[in-house]
Amino acid sequence: MKATPSMRQPIDSPLAREFLLEGGRHGVLLIHGFTGTPAQMRPLGEALNRDGYTVLCPLLPGHGTVIEDMEATGWSDWLRATRDAFNTLAARCDEISVAGLSMGGILTLIMAEEMPVKAAVSIAAPLRLLNRKSYLAPFVGPFVRYQGWPKDPDKVAGREEDPYAVGYSATPVRNVADLLRLIRIADGGLNKIT
Repeated sequence: MKATPSMRQPIDSPLAREFLLEGGRHGVLLIHGFTGTPAQMRPLGEALNRDGYTVLCPLLPGHGTVIEDMEATGWSDWLRATRDAFNTLAARCDEISVAGLSMGGILTLIMAEEMPVKAAVSIAAPLRLLNRKSYLAPFVGPFVRYQGWPKDPDKVAGREEDPYAVGYSATPVRNVADLLRLIRIADGGLNKIT
Protein backbone atom coordinates (compact mmCIF):
# COMPACT_ATOMS: atom_id res chain seq x y z
CA MET A 1 0.00 0.00 0.00
CA LYS A 2 1.43 3.35 -1.02
CA ALA A 3 1.70 5.89 1.80
CA THR A 4 -0.52 8.90 1.34
CA PRO A 5 -0.18 12.24 3.13
CA SER A 6 -3.09 11.31 5.42
CA MET A 7 -1.29 8.12 6.51
CA ARG A 8 1.80 10.04 7.53
CA GLN A 9 -0.01 12.83 9.36
CA PRO A 10 1.50 12.94 12.85
CA ILE A 11 -0.59 13.16 15.95
CA ASP A 12 0.15 16.55 17.47
CA SER A 13 -2.47 16.80 20.21
CA PRO A 14 -1.02 17.61 23.66
CA LEU A 15 -3.58 15.14 25.05
CA ALA A 16 -1.69 12.32 23.30
CA ARG A 17 1.36 12.69 25.56
CA GLU A 18 2.25 10.86 28.76
CA PHE A 19 0.91 12.52 31.87
CA LEU A 20 1.76 12.48 35.57
CA LEU A 21 -0.65 14.07 38.03
CA GLU A 22 0.87 14.41 41.51
CA GLY A 23 -1.32 13.45 44.45
CA GLY A 24 -1.12 11.23 47.50
CA ARG A 25 0.88 8.10 48.33
CA HIS A 26 -1.55 5.79 46.51
CA GLY A 27 -0.61 5.73 42.84
CA VAL A 28 -2.73 4.69 39.91
CA LEU A 29 -1.11 3.51 36.69
CA LEU A 30 -3.39 4.05 33.70
CA ILE A 31 -2.70 2.26 30.41
CA HIS A 32 -4.22 3.30 27.09
CA GLY A 33 -5.43 0.97 24.36
CA PHE A 34 -4.13 -0.49 21.11
CA THR A 35 -3.51 2.34 18.57
CA GLY A 36 -4.66 4.83 21.25
CA THR A 37 -2.94 7.43 23.41
CA PRO A 38 -3.11 8.68 27.02
CA ALA A 39 -5.91 11.00 25.86
CA GLN A 40 -8.25 8.00 26.23
CA MET A 41 -7.41 7.83 29.93
CA ARG A 42 -7.19 11.55 30.69
CA PRO A 43 -10.73 12.09 32.09
CA LEU A 44 -10.36 9.08 34.40
CA GLY A 45 -6.89 10.24 35.46
CA GLU A 46 -8.11 13.73 36.30
CA ALA A 47 -11.03 12.36 38.32
CA LEU A 48 -8.72 10.04 40.27
CA ASN A 49 -6.30 12.89 40.89
CA ARG A 50 -9.10 15.09 42.24
CA ASP A 51 -9.77 12.25 44.71
CA GLY A 52 -6.15 12.46 45.91
CA TYR A 53 -4.36 9.79 43.85
CA THR A 54 -1.06 10.21 42.05
CA VAL A 55 -1.74 9.19 38.46
CA LEU A 56 0.69 8.17 35.73
CA CYS A 57 -0.31 7.31 32.17
CA PRO A 58 2.59 6.52 29.84
CA LEU A 59 2.53 6.76 26.07
CA LEU A 60 3.28 3.24 24.88
CA PRO A 61 6.07 2.85 22.30
CA GLY A 62 4.97 3.39 18.70
CA HIS A 63 1.76 5.13 19.70
CA GLY A 64 0.89 8.81 19.46
CA THR A 65 3.21 9.76 16.60
CA VAL A 66 2.76 8.28 13.09
CA ILE A 67 1.35 4.84 12.41
CA GLU A 68 4.62 3.60 10.90
CA ASP A 69 6.20 3.97 14.36
CA MET A 70 3.74 1.44 15.74
CA GLU A 71 4.74 -1.05 13.06
CA ALA A 72 8.32 -0.85 14.37
CA THR A 73 7.28 -1.86 17.90
CA GLY A 74 5.58 -4.86 19.44
CA TRP A 75 4.25 -6.63 22.52
CA SER A 76 7.58 -6.75 24.37
CA ASP A 77 8.07 -2.98 23.94
CA TRP A 78 4.59 -2.26 25.30
CA LEU A 79 5.01 -4.65 28.22
CA ARG A 80 8.46 -3.25 29.07
CA ALA A 81 7.11 0.32 29.01
CA THR A 82 4.25 -0.70 31.30
CA ARG A 83 6.63 -2.35 33.78
CA ASP A 84 8.89 0.72 33.68
CA ALA A 85 5.92 3.00 34.37
CA PHE A 86 4.85 0.77 37.27
CA ASN A 87 8.34 1.00 38.77
CA THR A 88 8.43 4.79 38.26
CA LEU A 89 5.16 5.11 40.15
CA ALA A 90 6.28 2.63 42.84
CA ALA A 91 9.27 4.89 43.57
CA ARG A 92 6.84 7.72 44.47
CA CYS A 93 3.96 5.85 46.07
CA ASP A 94 3.32 3.27 48.82
CA GLU A 95 0.52 1.47 46.98
CA ILE A 96 -0.16 1.05 43.27
CA SER A 97 -3.42 0.29 41.52
CA VAL A 98 -3.58 -0.29 37.77
CA ALA A 99 -6.36 0.36 35.26
CA GLY A 100 -6.28 -0.05 31.51
CA LEU A 101 -8.54 0.13 28.49
CA SER A 102 -8.68 -2.60 25.83
CA MET A 103 -5.03 -3.65 25.24
CA GLY A 104 -4.28 -1.55 28.32
CA GLY A 105 -6.70 -3.84 30.16
CA ILE A 106 -4.65 -6.84 29.01
CA LEU A 107 -1.47 -5.13 30.26
CA THR A 108 -3.33 -4.41 33.52
CA LEU A 109 -4.01 -8.12 33.97
CA ILE A 110 -0.34 -8.91 33.35
CA MET A 111 0.68 -6.31 35.95
CA ALA A 112 -1.76 -7.87 38.43
CA GLU A 113 -0.17 -11.26 37.73
CA GLU A 114 3.42 -10.02 38.12
CA MET A 115 3.45 -7.04 40.47
CA PRO A 116 2.17 -6.23 43.97
CA VAL A 117 -0.87 -4.22 42.93
CA LYS A 118 -3.49 -2.98 45.39
CA ALA A 119 -6.28 -3.22 42.80
CA ALA A 120 -6.61 -3.86 39.09
CA VAL A 121 -9.35 -2.59 36.79
CA SER A 122 -9.34 -4.14 33.34
CA ILE A 123 -11.72 -2.14 31.13
CA ALA A 124 -12.98 -3.92 27.98
CA ALA A 125 -9.92 -6.19 27.80
CA PRO A 126 -10.20 -8.72 24.98
CA LEU A 127 -9.37 -12.23 26.12
CA ARG A 128 -10.55 -13.53 22.75
CA LEU A 129 -10.88 -11.71 19.43
CA LEU A 130 -14.23 -12.29 17.77
CA ASN A 131 -12.88 -11.65 14.29
CA ARG A 132 -11.43 -15.03 13.35
CA LYS A 133 -9.43 -13.37 10.59
CA SER A 134 -7.34 -11.62 13.26
CA TYR A 135 -5.53 -14.88 13.91
CA LEU A 136 -4.22 -14.73 10.34
CA ALA A 137 -2.42 -11.43 11.04
CA PRO A 138 1.07 -13.00 11.17
CA PHE A 139 0.53 -14.34 7.66
CA VAL A 140 -1.40 -11.41 6.17
CA GLY A 141 0.68 -8.62 7.77
CA PRO A 142 3.48 -8.72 5.18
CA PHE A 143 0.93 -8.16 2.40
CA VAL A 144 -1.72 -5.91 3.97
CA ARG A 145 -0.21 -3.16 6.11
CA TYR A 146 -3.33 -1.47 7.49
CA GLN A 147 -6.90 -2.34 8.25
CA GLY A 148 -9.60 0.30 8.51
CA TRP A 149 -7.81 3.34 7.09
CA PRO A 150 -10.41 6.12 6.76
CA LYS A 151 -11.32 7.60 3.40
CA ASP A 152 -11.58 11.05 4.98
CA PRO A 153 -8.08 12.43 5.79
CA ASP A 154 -9.58 14.77 8.40
CA LYS A 155 -10.29 11.75 10.63
CA VAL A 156 -6.69 10.64 11.06
CA ALA A 157 -5.40 11.93 14.39
CA GLY A 158 -8.46 12.87 16.42
CA ARG A 159 -12.04 13.91 16.04
CA GLU A 160 -13.46 17.29 16.97
CA GLU A 161 -16.64 15.70 18.37
CA ASP A 162 -14.57 13.82 20.98
CA PRO A 163 -11.33 15.57 21.96
CA TYR A 164 -10.20 12.45 23.84
CA ALA A 165 -10.45 10.18 20.77
CA VAL A 166 -6.83 10.74 19.83
CA GLY A 167 -5.03 7.85 18.20
CA TYR A 168 -4.49 6.06 14.93
CA SER A 169 -7.57 5.61 12.78
CA ALA A 170 -6.29 2.35 11.35
CA THR A 171 -4.67 -0.79 12.68
CA PRO A 172 -1.22 -1.97 11.58
CA VAL A 173 -2.07 -5.57 10.70
CA ARG A 174 1.32 -6.94 11.77
CA ASN A 175 0.70 -5.60 15.30
CA VAL A 176 -2.47 -7.66 15.70
CA ALA A 177 -0.15 -10.65 16.23
CA ASP A 178 1.48 -8.70 19.09
CA LEU A 179 -1.91 -8.06 20.64
CA LEU A 180 -2.69 -11.78 20.40
CA ARG A 181 0.61 -12.56 22.13
CA LEU A 182 -0.27 -10.24 25.05
CA ILE A 183 -3.68 -11.89 25.30
CA ARG A 184 -2.04 -15.34 25.56
CA ILE A 185 0.37 -14.09 28.24
CA ALA A 186 -2.45 -12.57 30.30
CA ASP A 187 -4.73 -15.56 29.84
CA GLY A 188 -1.99 -17.94 30.94
CA GLY A 189 -1.54 -16.18 34.27
CA LEU A 190 -5.10 -15.28 35.29
CA ASN A 191 -4.96 -17.84 38.11
CA LYS A 192 -2.21 -15.74 39.75
CA ILE A 193 -4.61 -12.84 40.37
CA THR A 194 -6.30 -12.85 43.76
